Amino acid sequence: MCEIFYTNLSMNEKLESVKELLRKNKQEQLLDCYDKMDDKKKEMLLDDILTINFPQINELYKNKDKVDFSEDKIEPIDYVDK
Repeated sequence: MCEIFYTNLSMNEKLESVKELLRKNKQEQLLDCYDKMDDKKKEMLLDDILTINFPQINELYKNKDKVDFSEDKIEPIDYVDK
């Protein structure tokens, strides 16, 4: 999402944009507690949601099983004393 586009919207317009965005991405639950928040937190939540790159998240999720980690190995790092 382009956050700059949404900066000039009223709270109601922003909320409607967020609802549509969440509906398209099946993430409506992100607004479950919205009505219980104060106005400042509501605005922060809406702004945060508008910065989420849903296409990228969906693409990463879609391709999660295509990555082969079978050859990867986690090894401990050396201890560093400060």
